[in-house]
Amino acid sequence: MLVVGEQDVGKTSLLKALRDEDFDTHESTTHGIKIKWLVTALLQGLSKYI
Repeated sequence: MLVVGEQDVGKTSLLKALRDEDFDTHESTTHGIKIKWLVTALLQGLSKYI
């Protein structure tokens, strides 16, 4: 998943919510690019084949 958008709209917070991480009202601005894994139910089901 690639999340792209204007600054200060909540892209990092959205991805944290999808990863079931806590919301941080003091989240610092992401400079550049941040790459993180997002394991979905589909990927969990396919993991036995990878």
